[in-house]
Formats: sequence, structure tokens, C-alpha cells
Amino acid sequence: MKILTTNLTEHDGIDSFRFSILADSPLYVFIREKLTEIKVTEESTGETIFEGRVFDSHVDWSAEQVTVDYECEELTGYLHDSSMTDYE
Repeated sequence: MKILTTNLTEHDGIDSFRFSILADSPLYVFIREKLTEIKVTEESTGETIFEGRVFDSHVDWSAEQVTVDYECEELTGYLHDSSMTDYE
């Protein structure tokens, strides 16, 4: 998949990753908020740079080519969304 832009940031100790793709990409229909998991690796070393899930998306209709911006949160971030019940 061709990624147009990327941005890796940290907020409250939780990393987030942003990327943009063209809306006519064949993968566009498969990326879903809070379901699609993302793993970013350094191609030359194989090192994992980011691992998490797509949290939010925004379609930019104003561009010459329609783009979709995605924001992802790392595993730690979405584990905070989970709730556990006490086992008795």
C-alpha cells in the first residue's frame, strides 16, 4: 500500500501514528475504525516502529485527489478502552 504521508507522535505516554492514502486505493474498503490493526516496520531492519489500531479517519474531499487521513493509537491506548469483570 502506498502511504502518502506519515506522522508518529506521543500524547500522555501513548504513541499515535497518522497516515494518508488515496481513496481509490483497493485497501480503502478494508480499513475500519477500531477494528483494523496496523503494524509499521522499518523495511531495512525489520524493526517494529508502531503497532496499534485505526482509531479515527477523515476523508479530504477538497484535494485534487480524494485522500483519507487515518489516526492510529498504539496497543496500550486501546487496552485502556477494554473493561474486565471480576472473576468469582
